[in-house]
Amino acid sequence: MIKVYINYPHHCVTIHHNMNCNLMNMHPNLETRRFVSINLDNLGGELKRFSSGEFRFASIAGLNGLWLCIDLGDDEFEAQVAAFILRQLSSKYTPFRSITPNIHCYQYSM
Repeated sequence: MIKVYINYPHHCVTIHHNMNCNLMNMHPNLETRRFVSINLDNLGGELKRFSSGEFRFASIAGLNGLWLCIDLGDDEFEAQVAAFILRQLSSKYTPFRSITPNIHCYQYSM
């Protein structure tokens, strides 16, 4: 599973592999966080929502960031899904076009 934070005003995307990462809890307004959970059961539907432009971004509270929780059982596939979502957002939001996702933490599993 990975968690991905997409931040519009700061033009950054951060991927977290470690669910205990302290950086994930630094957001000051927990009640305004937007979350999208993606798993094998809803993958197609959620990708359609991103492709259709359902998610809005702006430099105002409530629209400036979005958390993705992607749980597909394969880290590489999850990262590819995150990259696809970023490409979809890039078609509507110019600031996302030049972003390379930052992998903040990685947790190895054997």
